[in-house]
Amino acid sequence: MRDGHCPLETGVLPLTHRLTILYLALPLAIWLLGWLEWWFGAPAAVVLAWALRDALRGPWRVSISGEALVLALVALAWVLAVPAGGVFGGEYGDWIGNRAIFMDLGRGGWPTHVTDHLGDEPPLLRYYLGYFLVPGLVGKWCGASTLNWAVPLWTWIGVALLLRLFTRGLRPAGVAVAAAALLIFFSGMDAVVHLLRHGLFGIGDLSIERFFTRGWDWAYKDDLPNSRLRLDWQSHAMTFGHSPHHFLAAGLGALLLVQLRAKACFLAASGVVLAACLFWSPLVTAGLLALAIALLAGPGVRPLLSWQNLVAAPLAGGLIALYLTAGGTDFDSAWLPSFYESGYRLAADLALAYVGEFLLLAFLLWRLRPRIARDPFFVASLAVLLLVPWWCLGITEGLNDLLLRVPLGPLLLLSHYAAQELAGAWHRERWLGWPASTCALVGVLALGAVNAGALYRDVYLVEPTPCHTRRRRVRRSST
Repeated sequence: MRDGHCPLETGVLPLTHRLTILYLALPLAIWLLGWLEWWFGAPAAVVLAWALRDALRGPWRVSISGEALVLALVALAWVLAVPAGGVFGGEYGDWIGNRAIFMDLGRGGWPTHVTDHLGDEPPLLRYYLGYFLVPGLVGKWCGASTLNWAVPLWTWIGVALLLRLFTRGLRPAGVAVAAAALLIFFSGMDAVVHLLRHGLFGIGDLSIERFFTRGWDWAYKDDLPNSRLRLDWQSHAMTFGHSPHHFLAAGLGALLLVQLRAKACFLAASGVVLAACLFWSPLVTAGLLALAIALLAGPGVRPLLSWQNLVAAPLAGGLIALYLTAGGTDFDSAWLPSFYESGYRLAADLALAYVGEFLLLAFLLWRLRPRIARDPFFVASLAVLLLVPWWCLGITEGLNDLLLRVPLGPLLLLSHYAAQELAGAWHRERWLGWPASTCALVGVLALGAVNAGALYRDVYLVEPTPCHTRRRRVRRSST
């Protein structure tokens, strides 16, 4: 089988992939049944279930191997360690709003209106609720205090599925665990910029002050305090800690597309799966749609021309879009060059960002496996990463929301390709015999891990507060 050219396969999907599709689609079914009028929501839920019938068909016997158990424990450790300021409390970042959404869903009626609203008529809670509805339903049925275990449990299930997909086909268990660690600590080489800024006898300071004094800050907020915009591809650690719903939708959706690119039953329902991802994160789904174009380079367009993709997917996606855009909200937007007085500085910033975040990694992957250049998902990932920074949307605190969310799927695929390449190198020969390109790949990943490790140490280790004791006002809408 050549990269990107897969013969069409029939038969049932592997159990892990079916569980992943169910994980992504279940909140959408709950929303259709719990938020819409029964005479409309019930038929729509039936259409959704029927559209996914073939993709979910197959035996559901679960056999837990030693490797699966180890990965489940790694997933549990990650969930317990990373979002200490989120799942379990603390006044940290996006989790202030996330906990308010959980509380509104657990204590309010469905459809849910925002609590603690100052106006006479609390507005309808409008948010992409894919991550929130299942724990919210548990809280609604069993009491708000159950959110303290329902939220981590739901998160752990998603992370366990993600690690299982990410390490699929990697043996033995030690290699799979190492690949999982690569995913957890994956980041661009932010540490290099930090080193240039603060070390090497001031040479880095002089270089950055002269060439990169606008628009640049790689996860170190004090490096360029006067920056108007930060070209920031966030690490997996930062994204998962702030917004697990974005990270899980990106990882699960991207890996489903790549690993099931030749499965007829998945291709026929791929549009419905992407519609389910839309309910988790609209901006992440935009990146997944760009990756989905790569499906056309495999078996072609015919397997995609199904009633699921042509009828059920637009129905589900249209309902979600109507819900999210009801009332409307304006977001700041601008082209990237508008933040620069000089094209030279723009080119310098972009060059440093591109090379440090993904181009060097992609180059090493190509050197080690030249045929990867014929993999349409690899090419599509690079195209997304190159193009997204040029348009800025939802600019807050110098961050481009479009840049924070859309590239998540492509970045995760690059980390997936890196894990596969290193696992293959380990089986071919032990690390003492690795060629220079493989050693360089390890070095690039290690430099990125420094950034992720710093975030684990400095950002997420905060004093926990029970989830059910916090209530906060939620903004009416957000992308």
